[in-house]
Amino acid sequence: MDDMNYGFSEEEYYSWYKRIRNKFRKYNSVDVLNACINYLYKPEKDKIAELQKLPWLVLLLIKWILIDAKFSVKHKKPLDEKSFIDLLNLMRDMGGKARMPSQFENTNLFMRCMANQQLMYQHEFSLSYLARQKIFFGSLPDNHYINVTFRSETGLSIIVFLELVLITLTRFITKNTSTISLSWFSSLKGQYSDKCVNDYLSAISISLSGLRNELKKSEGNKRRSHEYWEQTPLLEYPLVDNDGTFLSFLPVVLYRSMENYIYDKMRKVDAARFMDKFGEIFERYIDDSIAYTGLKYIKEQDIVNLLGHSGNLIDFIILESDANIYIDAKATEMSYSGKVAHLSQVVKDKTKKSILKAIKQAHDVVNKITDNHSPLDKDDNYLIVVTFKDMYLGNGRTFYETVAKNKMDEIFDEYSGKKIIAPEDMYFISIEQFDILSELVKKGLITYKSAIETAKNADSKPETRKFDFWLHMASWGHPLDIPSFLTDEGEHMFNKLGTMLQTTANKARCT
Repeated sequence: MDDMNYGFSEEEYYSWYKRIRNKFRKYNSVDVLNACINYLYKPEKDKIAELQKLPWLVLLLIKWILIDAKFSVKHKKPLDEKSFIDLLNLMRDMGGKARMPSQFENTNLFMRCMANQQLMYQHEFSLSYLARQKIFFGSLPDNHYINVTFRSETGLSIIVFLELVLITLTRFITKNTSTISLSWFSSLKGQYSDKCVNDYLSAISISLSGLRNELKKSEGNKRRSHEYWEQTPLLEYPLVDNDGTFLSFLPVVLYRSMENYIYDKMRKVDAARFMDKFGEIFERYIDDSIAYTGLKYIKEQDIVNLLGHSGNLIDFIILESDANIYIDAKATEMSYSGKVAHLSQVVKDKTKKSILKAIKQAHDVVNKITDNHSPLDKDDNYLIVVTFKDMYLGNGRTFYETVAKNKMDEIFDEYSGKKIIAPEDMYFISIEQFDILSELVKKGLITYKSAIETAKNADSKPETRKFDFWLHMASWGHPLDIPSFLTDEGEHMFNKLGTMLQTTANKARCT
């Protein structure tokens, strides 16, 4: 068996792709695109039926049509319903040609690929995502690098951009439609200039020919099996400009794109410089989320002052009565290669500067506290690493067994005979999950320690093990509410929109 491919054949995958490609080439390319869009927008009885369309595969088909060297709008044979369904069935059957679970180094890597590919379609838009962006960036000075660069790239301030995003999304949330036009913004003409709206739409849209060119540049000519598991690249181009009417291939793609637009845009401009600035913003946000719970905690600078230690530090320590909860903020996301990896080494390489670094930092601080005989010293110590986007790494035990055993053993060996945070006492969660956890703690429904212990106990048995921390929280029987600081910010944004609409209406009545 091939050590790298685990018996998988890229040639077989590519042959099946060519079969699909040769079939859609028989028809006018735009006709096939329109059929895909109509299929995605066809009303269904419930969310399960929507997911049974396998929208991730329809979007993959759309991508292949767009990048095809023989893309054509010439008159060809008509695309009837049966031919289109046959094409969709070929896409579905391609699952048997993609890498199977046994062809991954371990099953967890297969599950990660599925999660990255599919979970984005399983939740609706929440105003909390815009509110979080507003909190991240809304109070930055005008001359801050992020503000200056974003305005240079888009022509807009971040605040105005987020307001226009909300106006846009109300169109797709309240109506079963695939398009938006300039007329949708006409009711706010007195609030936003034509240039402002045009700059905004230019920032989040692209022409069909422009989309084809961008995808061809980024996707290349050779099809590889890992793209079967990709998050659609259409996230980067959520609207297509068709002579002033803007098409969304699928509203959920637009939602996911807008939820992280500023972060993704700034990383594309200059990832290193942006992350240097955003790290502080992200850490400050988590500081506020912890403070919101009312618990005692100390920050990095407090740790320096207490220990006289400026080496590997942790961002926060939450001081529960019978445990220390070490919190590290990693304002990062998993790279594309890490998301679709079938090899542990790839994921390990992509987590060296985030997860593995946080584990090392936590152990340094735990043992410095013990060595200094600090009153903070406790027997029970836990680690939560909070990332900007979900990396689907589970807990430390899963990470140890499926990704980074050797690297974690190096850390444990360094502290042989000293305090160790057991792998099962570590969890790696996204900022959305951390916010909800903080709300549960704020309401007194759980503590950080009991949350980890409850999840750990479930994960210790195959029949109750959970793939993701979200599934743990959902099983506890508590409402999974977002913190009031997010709901308040979201309501403020929505109320401002309502006020602007009313003001514009009053002006119209006076003219």
